[in-house]
Amino acid sequence: MTRKHAVASMLSLLASVLAAVMLNAVITAWITVKVWVDSWLAVRRKFRYAATEGTSCAMGVATPLAINLAAMSEAAAFDSTDYKALVCIFLYGGNDYANTVVPYDAANYALYHQIRGGGAGEDQAGIAIARADLAATALTPLAPQTLTDNLQYALNPQLGGLKTLWDAGKLAVQLNVGPLVKPTTLAQYLSTNRVANPLPPKLFSHNDQQSVWQSNGTEGSTVG
Repeated sequence: MTRKHAVASMLSLLASVLAAVMLNAVITAWITVKVWVDSWLAVRRKFRYAATEGTSCAMGVATPLAINLAAMSEAAAFDSTDYKALVCIFLYGGNDYANTVVPYDAANYALYHQIRGGGAGEDQAGIAIARADLAATALTPLAPQTLTDNLQYALNPQLGGLKTLWDAGKLAVQLNVGPLVKPTTLAQYLSTNRVANPLPPKLFSHNDQQSVWQSNGTEGSTVG
């Protein structure tokens, strides 16, 4: 075999290999798209079925919550002339909830300051925000006070923009949201009787609780 023929043979072999690789990539991509489309259509069917049955929504146990919400929103948009989207923003990281929405009424601010400021008073101390600094962002409902025991909250002073939305009636604060199975006291938490006092899985594991919020399963779970 001449050198010219050898080079031609090698090029031919290389072309065959590249063609096979490209064909495999195309097949893989097609399968991936088909699986995604089939999954999306299945969720859409669930949503439409739930709607006709009079239920509020259908959450597939084996489908992550974010994907479910996205699929439901797409499904709703197909047939709606007044479509509105619910945008869910998941904040990763260590947001300090008690310094975002801060107890403001005198009794509960005192408890907040005792825990976060290390003692009595209303001045800035420790990581407690001074009560006077919360006056401008105190949340006063448009209707008469609806929280028990005259409980009142204020936004962090840096969240003045959100306070503007609140005052315009375009913002609400949802309290007591979390993965607890039921209201739990410290004694119930410390109890070893998990039948009477059930707890969410891996309650104080930050990454697992993120997974629970998004998919109803802990990190690495094969369902949820």
